[in-house]
Amino acid sequence: MTIRRLIFLSVLLCSSIVFSYAQEAGKTFSVDIVEQRLDSLFSRIEKHYGLTFSYNPKSVPADTVTTLQYKNKNLEFILNDLGRFGIDYLIMDKHIILKRSGKKTETEKPVTLKKFTVSGYIRDKNTGEALIGATIINRATGKGAMANGYGFYSLTLEKGQYKLSTSYLGYSHEEFVLSIDRDINRNIHLEPAFTQLREIVITASEEMVNYPAGSGEFTLQPSEVSNIQGFLGQSNVIKSLQTKPGINFYGDGSTIFYVRGGDRDQNMVLIDEAPVYNPAHMLGLFSVFTVESLNSIKVYKGDMPASYGGRLSSVIDVKLKEGNNKRFSFSGNTGPVATTLNFEGPLFMKKSSFYLSARRSHLKWIFSGQNDDIEKLYFSDLNFKYNFRINNKNRLFLSFYSGTDSFVTKENERRSGGIGWKNIAGNLRWNHVFGEKLFSNTSIILSSYDYNFFTSYEDNNRWNSGIAMSSLKSDFAFFSSPGNTYKAGLLFSFHNYSPGNYYNGSEPDPLVSGVPEKYATESALYLDFENEVLPGLLINSGLRWTIWANRGPGIEYTYENNSPVDTSVYEDNKAYNYFSVIEPRIRLSYSLSANLSFKAAFSHNTQFEHLITNSISPFTSMEVWLPSGPNLKPSSADQVSAGMSIRSNNKKFSFDLEGYYKSMKNYVSYIDHAYMLFNPHIETELRYGDGRSWGVETLFRLRTGNPTGWISYTYSRTTLNIKDLNNNRPFPSRYDRPHNFNAHIDLRILPGWSLSANWIYCSGNPITTPTGFYYYKGYQVPFYDSRNNDRLPDYHRLDLSTEIRLNSKAAKYKHSLKISLYNVYGRKNPFTINFNKIIEDSGALRIPSERSEPPELQSTMMYVHGMVPSITYHFKF
Repeated sequence: MTIRRLIFLSVLLCSSIVFSYAQEAGKTFSVDIVEQRLDSLFSRIEKHYGLTFSYNPKSVPADTVTTLQYKNKNLEFILNDLGRFGIDYLIMDKHIILKRSGKKTETEKPVTLKKFTVSGYIRDKNTGEALIGATIINRATGKGAMANGYGFYSLTLEKGQYKLSTSYLGYSHEEFVLSIDRDINRNIHLEPAFTQLREIVITASEEMVNYPAGSGEFTLQPSEVSNIQGFLGQSNVIKSLQTKPGINFYGDGSTIFYVRGGDRDQNMVLIDEAPVYNPAHMLGLFSVFTVESLNSIKVYKGDMPASYGGRLSSVIDVKLKEGNNKRFSFSGNTGPVATTLNFEGPLFMKKSSFYLSARRSHLKWIFSGQNDDIEKLYFSDLNFKYNFRINNKNRLFLSFYSGTDSFVTKENERRSGGIGWKNIAGNLRWNHVFGEKLFSNTSIILSSYDYNFFTSYEDNNRWNSGIAMSSLKSDFAFFSSPGNTYKAGLLFSFHNYSPGNYYNGSEPDPLVSGVPEKYATESALYLDFENEVLPGLLINSGLRWTIWANRGPGIEYTYENNSPVDTSVYEDNKAYNYFSVIEPRIRLSYSLSANLSFKAAFSHNTQFEHLITNSISPFTSMEVWLPSGPNLKPSSADQVSAGMSIRSNNKKFSFDLEGYYKSMKNYVSYIDHAYMLFNPHIETELRYGDGRSWGVETLFRLRTGNPTGWISYTYSRTTLNIKDLNNNRPFPSRYDRPHNFNAHIDLRILPGWSLSANWIYCSGNPITTPTGFYYYKGYQVPFYDSRNNDRLPDYHRLDLSTEIRLNSKAAKYKHSLKISLYNVYGRKNPFTINFNKIIEDSGALRIPSERSEPPELQSTMMYVHGMVPSITYHFKF
């Protein structure tokens, strides 16, 4: 009886489907198609019958241009008539699946029609904020264009009618039909999806079959950073990057990071095109970026476009928000560490807008009653951006960032020692649209970093080092057609380096050896071409030509056997040393289907600036930047990579696999016990050699639904071979951590209540430990045979956070609480091991003094913290 019922229900269901189709097919339809593509006919049928076409544009000639006329014809007649174009069809419920019939027809030859361009800006409907990386695509072919760093897009199509779709992560999709018979300027405004981020269906770039993800690059949304737990409730952009494959971190309490085997100074961090030389606060505990002020974060792991230069391993390109040009808004947050306030709004009849963000820490209370010798302990940030629309073709932007750290102690009610540093970065930009296809940007960029180590804060006696730059650059982009873009640019920069001197007040101390300041200029021409040479095959090629010149005033020494034998003094602005380098790069991306793509890349990069420090502790910023010159050659790196990306049909899951190999030349290191401060002959402490790094990176991502998250794993190795170090034998670098695993999950428990969890596991950092001990005058002395011969214990940590919305999401005043637990199970992850202490009879550890009995040295480990809870209050109105 049950089987009979099932058969009856199946027959009834099939009958209803057939009957439904018969009703639709019976409708008559009239349409005239004059010198238009076949896909314009498909769009009209979809609109009239409420059906959906599905087909592979590589096999179905939807781009065939033809003239058709149907008057009062039913659907079956029209679909059968497609047979003359070699198209067959299959109907399943509300879907019409087209396929190639295999019949050759004369009408299959495409006819070239005049092309037109639709261009404009893609912005947030509520705030007017540019949506960087948003996509607009032709639904029939899956090809389209991506909005650049200012939200500008340009899409060239043949004359005809098209269904276009625009999308961006966290925003509702917008689809519209557009008849193109002339150049069209159309600005698009997308509305934010009022669901949680984790419910958004698709990321912006994934719909475009001709734009697979680039090799070694990814975009991190500020909303994703907010979901990753930060120390003491402070979201940390740099730490968040370390949850992605290929990016290693030093350890707790540090924003030091390493990308694909490169050292820390091989990473360029940009804020609106201006470099930030020290992206950390409080000796590495916090990042300089306030997440609320950011528009987007783009990361390149070695395979950088030619417009980026000067670093070997990575570029972190951070864009600030432009500000709400619809209405004024005030928001902020406060927690145990800092308070952040944000203010934005329109000016001058909505032709301009601004964004102002300020953060100030209140750390001193944590140490109140424990250490009364602290006079000052704070960090602060100020972000400001202003944009002014002159007309539809011209726009001005002004960006500014300032970050300060100060730690001052007191002795006998007098300010004594301390440390402090300051980052300043600014940019004035002019955007100009020459036409629908040509876009330009011209920038004046300023940046500086200044560090002070005070021996007497009251008298301003200090050791000081710094670096500064000013730059003029102009970029041009020509959007020829979907998949074909040509970019070119020019750059001229002036660099100033203060390697470190001691000052009594405002004057250099004459009794301390002076280290002369150094100056250099940089000129660069760069080209980037993007071409779809075959359906699905995209080639990105680039070339950067850089001329680096050392300039006076300056002093250079000539060395023999690491001893100075001659001195050269150069006049103001006199160029006395040149480097000219060509940096090619190429990337191939092939989309086998909408769900499967492959990629491969090669890049050659050169670096002219070097961070000189022999400290491996995360709690020091006594750093010296030096330019390449007669005694310090540029470093270079060649990187090859290849990988694949897989997406599920419903875009819910994705899997990425990528391998790389990188070789480095003129890698800079230091002799043992190098003398780095007050040393005018610092080049004699340096040693040079080669390095190589290789690895495999995997990323599995759950992109939609509830929950969302990702799992990443990286296996990588990095070895160095430096002259005069480790007996000239190869050794692992101090950031060689073979295994890196990360799991992150976001879960919406109830509307307005979400939970996030993040677990990290990685191999311990390499360290140098004694291979034996010997006694000297009654003391046990450790003996070291090789560099980085041991490792710290493996690192792992679990973080949890939950955010609770305190009122309706429709309320004008919105506020929420975020509670987080950092290092939930209190793992004591050491960042260093010492061999300089003994155990007293009481069991206490201390550094030994003179004793009659030879002391036995014990190894001791230092760690930053155990479990750290925090609570942060967020508000906006």
